[in-house]
This record gives sequence, structure tokens and C-alpha cells, in this order.
Amino acid sequence: MGGDLAPNAPVLGALLALDDLGPEHSVQLVGRIAEVTSELDALLAGDFGSLAPHRARLELIDADDVIAMNDKPSAILRRPHSSMAVGLRLHADGHAD
Repeated sequence: MGGDLAPNAPVLGALLALDDLGPEHSVQLVGRIAEVTSELDALLAGDFGSLAPHRARLELIDADDVIAMNDKPSAILRRPHSSMAVGLRLHADGHAD
């Protein structure tokens, strides 16, 4: 899981999105499970505890590698276990929108 202020911003963003979306929606978070779970637990134990009911609508998908901002785009070909590669494969295989 990458991006600015990761994993905090993407995890919190997913919870806030689920708060606005209907119950038929879910979100997949692709990244290092331990880091994502730790951030999720911290958010729900703190100021964002009211979002805890949405936890059941999050699917955590493990990806143990990361493509850094300074890596060339072709890095995805050498890192099939990166969050980017795993996420793209989920979409290509019809398991994500």
C-alpha cells in the first residue's frame, strides 16, 4: 500500500468512503497485512472508533513488496508481489472494480 502518508491516509480514506457509501459496497486494501491491520486498529481505537462497523466491509489482501516512487515503471514486472501488481491482477482477473 503506497501513496502519500501511507498507510494512514489510504486506510482512513477507505473507512470514510464506506461511511458515505451504502452497505452494498466494500473496499479492498492491498498491502502488507501487518501494517494495514496495525493502522486500522489504531484508527478504530482512537478518534475514528465510530467507523468500526465498517471494518467488516474491508477486505485486506496481502502484498509483501512495494514499488517505490523512485522505481522505474518497469519495476512492476520484477515485483509480482507488490501491492501495485497484486491490485492490478485483482482487477484484470475480475476480482476488483
